[in-house]
Formats: sequence, structure tokens, C-alpha cells
Amino acid sequence: MTSAKIASGVDAIKISSGGVDNTEFGYLDGVTSAVQTQLNGKVAGPASATDNAIARFDGTTGKLVQNSGVVIDDSGKVGIGTANPGTSLEVIRDTTAANTLSSAATLTRTTSGTAASGLGTALSYQIENDSGSNYTAARVSSSLTTTTSGSEEANLQFFVGSGANTASTSGGLKMTILGSNGNVGIGTTNPTQKLQVGFSGDGSVAIANAWNTFSDIRLKRDLVKLPEALNKLEELSGYYYFWKDGEDQSRQVGVVAQEVEQVLPELVKTGQDGIKTVDYPKLTALLIEAAKQLKADAEKFKADNEAIKMFLCQTQPQGPFCRR
Repeated sequence: MTSAKIASGVDAIKISSGGVDNTEFGYLDGVTSAVQTQLNGKVAGPASATDNAIARFDGTTGKLVQNSGVVIDDSGKVGIGTANPGTSLEVIRDTTAANTLSSAATLTRTTSGTAASGLGTALSYQIENDSGSNYTAARVSSSLTTTTSGSEEANLQFFVGSGANTASTSGGLKMTILGSNGNVGIGTTNPTQKLQVGFSGDGSVAIANAWNTFSDIRLKRDLVKLPEALNKLEELSGYYYFWKDGEDQSRQVGVVAQEVEQVLPELVKTGQDGIKTVDYPKLTALLIEAAKQLKADAEKFKADNEAIKMFLCQTQPQGPFCRR
């Protein structure tokens, strides 16, 4: 290698702050002592290093200073925070503080323009199918619905693929959590309650062995029995009906929220979208009190009937009901 092979403009000043000139630079294959001395001052590594570790350089001096904490082993496995990754990518975040919540990894989405609603990031899971293509089986994504600094609103969505509705399409969306109120939606992207399964007419069914609600008397105060339960029940109607929209067009059975609201407004909630819902299980309290009122009325009727029978039998002992 001769100085003629060195691009013009490469001189001692650009090579280093020392006295290396193009002539000495041309002898690198048989390094002169002067060059060696200056090279020794420019490159320095740690006294020891972790096997397979990726090097880290000092941003000021440009020197190799120590391991980066990232390793790539001979099989291609990548470890961050661990020298012995057990999977293709393993990330370990160690902390000495107890009960500390800290991220082991962060996905960041930025934009060169103005942030707009819907800007987000996602983590996808792809699996090779029998045709050799990578199928997007699952995806977890988060986006901002409001991007105003200090007033941001985010959501978290879970996608699971099925056929053409891969996890990378809107058809794969299964569950949404809204950051604004913590509402969880399964089969809906805009849940209006803490937990909403589907929407009207979609045929959604939620099944469980039990769905218990808080009812301990120690949690309640100012208990008052429902008055005029039978009269209230008479103001309600049960209907057969069909949903106006949605896939489920089978005949339904139920009540009308607006009618229930006039009698027992405590059983009706109005969502953010203005749609009213009925807490059907709480109708049980009304039915219990109505049944008790019917029983009391029946017992009174029976007692009155016995008194009338006794009176008539005293005056007309040969009457047909007196001979029984």
C-alpha cells in the first residue's frame, strides 16, 4: 500500500492530532513505531469482555470502552441484560428496588409530522402456515385517540387471527380497553360500561357458572322494602321482539328500558352513546316483593272466604258448601 493509493484529503490532521503523515500511513502493513504509538492511543478495549458481547464505544473519545449488555450467541440468539439467552430474543431488566414497576422493553412510535388521532404502535406474532407464508396470528396494539400534550387518551387492543381476518386486520380485533375510563369491550371497540360484551343485535352470549354481585348487608345502609311492588309490576310489560340491526334476527324476549325507567329508574343506565340498558337481575327484587304481596292477598282472601262460609252455614246449614 502506497501513499498514491490513499484518497486525496487524507492527511495527518484528519488521521489524528499527532504527526502521522501519508508516508507513514502507507507503511501500515509494516507498521512503524510512530504509527503504532499513535494507534495505541486511539483504540483501547476493556481488560476483559463477555463472550459474544456486542462492543460499546465512548461517544466522546470514540474508544471501545466495555460490553454493551447485548450478546449474540453462536446460534443467533440475542440477549439483552443476559449473557445466556434461552430464546431468539430474551430481555431481562434487573432492579434492586422491591415492588418496582419498570419496563423491560419499550416500543416507541414517532412521527415526522403532526401527531394525529390513531397514531400508535404494535407487537405482532407471526407463524408460518403450511404454504410457507407467515400468518399474523396475534397482535397487541396501542394508539392515541387524543394526542394533545398533557391530555392524551390511549387505548389497548388485542387482535387474534381467524382465516382471512388476520390479526393485522380490523376483523381480527377481539378486545379493547379504553384509557379514558378503563372500560373493557369484547366484540366492541367502544364499550360504554366497565365490561361490555358485543352490541345490540350481534348475538353475543356470555356464559358463566356464576356471576355474583356484592350483596352483603354490611356493605349497605338505609334498607327500605320496595313498596307497592305488585302495582309496579303491573306497569311493566314483557314482549317478544326482534333486533332492528345486527346478525342475530331470532325472536327475543324482554322488557323495554324506557318503561322500566318510569317504574324503577335505578335499574336503567344510559350509556355515553345515549343507549339505555336494563339490569335484568335486579328485577328479581321486584318479583320477590310482588310474590309476597300476592301471597298475603291470597291468604286474606282465604280468611275472608272462611268467615263468609261460617256465617252462611249458621243461617243456612243445609247449604251445599256447609255439608263438606
